[in-house]
Amino acid sequence: ENWELEIGANMDKQLELERQSLVVRMESVDRELTLFCEEIESMNLQRTEMQMEIMQLHTSYLEGSGAKRELIDNLKETIEQLKTTGKCTEDEMAMKSLELQQAQDSFDEAKGKMLSDMRTLNEKADTLEGNIKKKEREFCHCRKNAQGLK
Repeated sequence: ENWELEIGANMDKQLELERQSLVVRMESVDRELTLFCEEIESMNLQRTEMQMEIMQLHTSYLEGSGAKRELIDNLKETIEQLKTTGKCTEDEMAMKSLELQQAQDSFDEAKGKMLSDMRTLNEKADTLEGNIKKKEREFCHCRKNAQGLK
């Protein structure tokens, strides 16, 4: 009879140790799930900030290119008027043509920089998007494991 009580007591101790171990593992998984949620939330915030940056870059380009396009159009018009009236020297015409070329070069350079910046930001956004998806998969796997513990 004593040995039965002793075996029962040992089994109770063993069950209590397993229960405590399971509680510790569940708490660890809960912390891990919380960290996953925080990381995913942070990445989503970064993605939103990046999208805003892309929109601001595009808006800034449109505003700047509108002004440059207007300058180019005005210079072209001025050159045409000067040609039709014939009231300017070759030097003046050359200066206006140079001015026009510089304005077009500046416009092309700004456009190239904007496209390059947009490409870079889009690549970063794509990488971030991939990292978010990976983190969400890890979260689902961890959550599935946690459900197996319960």
